[in-house]
Amino acid sequence: MIKKLSSDEIYENKKCKYLISAGFYNKNDEHIGLFVEQGKLISDYLKDDFFNGFFYLKENKAYISLNNPKNPTIALQSGPVLMLNNRYLINNFVNEEFARRILVGLSNSGSVIFITIFAENKISGPKLSEIQGLFEKLEEKTQINIVDLINLDGGSHSAFFSDTNKIRELSTIGGYFCISR
Repeated sequence: MIKKLSSDEIYENKKCKYLISAGFYNKNDEHIGLFVEQGKLISDYLKDDFFNGFFYLKENKAYISLNNPKNPTIALQSGPVLMLNNRYLINNFVNEEFARRILVGLSNSGSVIFITIFAENKISGPKLSEIQGLFEKLEEKTQINIVDLINLDGGSHSAFFSDTNKIRELSTIGGYFCISR
């Protein structure tokens, strides 16, 4: 059996400048839905109303889409998609919980922006239905213009590390993005 590493161990061993948990896993530690790493299919597409979107890289460009990508270099099925083409999607969230959130957005210039939202205690955070209001306020107060947005992770399995902040998981993370130093 392979030992699962903590986010601290991954951050140090992989020499990440940023570490962002990403993706959802079932009770057998298998990724839920599409997962492609370096062009290799790890887990196949799964039709699911909640995990309804994809964050992927193809030809050195990032995308967020509702459509299963063809031949991506890196791809992750996750969800829900919260915004596409600068329009918030109407979602009927079932069993909403307050939880910290890990999101990825694409700016109007094509930049990839990883975002974590959490409460002061670093454990809780907003309901998914509250994200739209938070981003509307963010755009009013900053020059950040997000045009596409998808939920990557959340709750106790989520982690986000940077040089100034470490939001540790309470339960071991599955997939992650490591942006090198």
